[in-house]
Amino acid sequence: MLPDDHGPACGVPGMLRLDRALEFAAEAVRAAANALAVESHVLPGYHANAKGKIERVNRTVDQILLLMLPGFTEGPRELNGRLSGPLDDRSAARAGYEQDAAGGADPAGLPLRWSVFVEQFAAWVTWYNTEHTHRGIGGRTPAQAWVEDPTPLRLVPEEEVRHLLLADVGRTIEADGIHYRNLVYVCPGIARRPERQSASTASTAPTYGVTDGRPRRDTRPAFSSSKRASKSASNSTARPPCPAS
Repeated sequence: MLPDDHGPACGVPGMLRLDRALEFAAEAVRAAANALAVESHVLPGYHANAKGKIERVNRTVDQILLLMLPGFTEGPRELNGRLSGPLDDRSAARAGYEQDAAGGADPAGLPLRWSVFVEQFAAWVTWYNTEHTHRGIGGRTPAQAWVEDPTPLRLVPEEEVRHLLLADVGRTIEADGIHYRNLVYVCPGIARRPERQSASTASTAPTYGVTDGRPRRDTRPAFSSSKRASKSASNSTARPPCPAS
């Protein structure tokens, strides 16, 4: 969503089409999409045609980048099952590569280290977006097609996107803010609440609040009917903003 050096594409998407991978089914993904007002659709299993563009991108990565790297596991194999080429991906060979790497062997004869692959993949993405032309978009690069597209973008500040990475924990909004680890957190969105009534004048009926989007029974004494509405409104799920000065 944020601009970077690999291409001009950025902005908040209007809709997400998600397959059934566990990383996409996480509650954090749904919460972030809801916070950004992004419509999400979970696709049915084994329907690759429902996300054809993504499948085409994956095949492009295989055909143009991965196929040229040593040890590509989907490449041709010999009759005994060994991967054709200088590297062997069978279990015994992989254990030997780990021992060779620990002994300081020449990296040229070993599988790519993860950090090296990340650098090569990032360089390939930059090349693909800024130099590789496509007939389907009039002989332009993806970066050129993106810049010339008049569709308006919806951008969000970086600090708001980073805020979505924080852990979501249910907290109760007290009269003076949110109490957490001996600190009180406040923000303009938290209006000052009436002071809590003393327990001696409270009734014993249970009240209910909301924690992490689910009802939670509060076993503390409830206030009288005149105070119950303001007390129930003070229970909500919130992220800690800035600490009070």
